[in-house]
Amino acid sequence: MTTTRGLMITQKIDATSSGFMMNGGLDAQSLRQYLLFWDHLVCPQSNIFHFGMGDDFEYLMNVGIAKYLRVNFSGSTNTGAAFWRSLQDQAFNELSNDKNVGWTLASSIKMLGLSEDKQVKHEALCFKLIDALKVFTPEVPLPEILEFKLKRQDMLLEFRDSMDELKDSVIASSNIVESFQRKQRKVEKDIIELNQLIDETKYPSVRRCALDVLTVEGALGFTSAILAELGIGNGYGLALKGTSMMGGLELA
Repeated sequence: MTTTRGLMITQKIDATSSGFMMNGGLDAQSLRQYLLFWDHLVCPQSNIFHFGMGDDFEYLMNVGIAKYLRVNFSGSTNTGAAFWRSLQDQAFNELSNDKNVGWTLASSIKMLGLSEDKQVKHEALCFKLIDALKVFTPEVPLPEILEFKLKRQDMLLEFRDSMDELKDSVIASSNIVESFQRKQRKVEKDIIELNQLIDETKYPSVRRCALDVLTVEGALGFTSAILAELGIGNGYGLALKGTSMMGGLELA
């Protein structure tokens, strides 16, 4: 099981077939959410455009946690949705070649107006944490969050492993709901303990939703990242069915 985890994130972009609109850099709340549960944060940048992610991201670059990943394009480049999808896919594929880090994707790029022939449908499992896990608010300085991670890294790793074990057990089981119920209690216990630790710091926090999707493409593979905010993977339509709701943890 990979213990080092990386998350590829993007700027907030609305992209159509012919152009795009920037909607800002990285949300300060989302950054604190990502920082708690991932070891590395990467944002792809092209040789054509460079849009910074803000001062907080620059700080994390200086302490060795975050970085920009350059993707080179040559020739005529359409700057619409196809360009941003290609940027995202090329960067993620390059990151995935590093077998020492388990990489996942939290995309804030909205692909608007994609034609049907560019859409591919796959069966998927979807896990949601519904306002279950507390994370620090933007008022909390990043150095304080890093200190919390250092002191509580064993607890954070145990929670991440519990989520991985839940997903692995569901994939391997012939009875998805029964397998989910068996592993659910451990995940909920870890969430309660983490929330208590965050409360003990006396720093402001908020409960956030999270989403993880496992897609079947011949084999099961990650297409988005657990503990990223709802709305992850914009442009990848997801139809939920067979939902089983249990407290703050939902399986579809």
